[in-house]
Amino acid sequence: MATAPRVPLVVPREGAKVLIVKFNDFQCPACGQTYLQYSRFWRKCEASNPGAVKMVLKDFPLNRDCNDAIQQTLHPSACDAAVAVRLARMRNKGEAMEEWLYTHQPADDAGVGASGREGYGRRGRLRGEVTAPRSRA
Repeated sequence: MATAPRVPLVVPREGAKVLIVKFNDFQCPACGQTYLQYSRFWRKCEASNPGAVKMVLKDFPLNRDCNDAIQQTLHPSACDAAVAVRLARMRNKGEAMEEWLYTHQPADDAGVGASGREGYGRRGRLRGEVTAPRSRA
C-alpha cells in the first residue's frame, strides 16, 4: 500500500459536524462485524441529532475483477455483492440488502452473483465506480 498512488477523496460534509467515510466489501467479515455492531448506534445518533453525523460508504470490493487497487482477490463474490446493493438502493432497499449480505456471510457465490447481475449486466461495469460515494444518515 505504501507504493499505491494517492487519490484525493473529496466528500462534502453538507453541514454535518462529523464526517465518517467507510470503505466496504460486502463479503468481508470485518466489514460485516462493523455494520452489525454499529448500525443501531448510527440510527440512534441520527434520531437524537439529525444531520450532525454523516456517514459515506464507498465500495471497495476485495476482488480484482472490479477493483484495480488490490493485488489479489480475497472475496470472489464481492463485485456482485456491491452491484446487488447498488441495485437495491435504486429501489430504496439498499440497507435491507446490506443487512442480508452481512448476516449471510459467507454468502453462496451463485446467489450473490445472480442478485448482482440481474438487471445490471457484467461485473466489469462496476470498474471506475468502485469508490462512488453513498451517503447514509
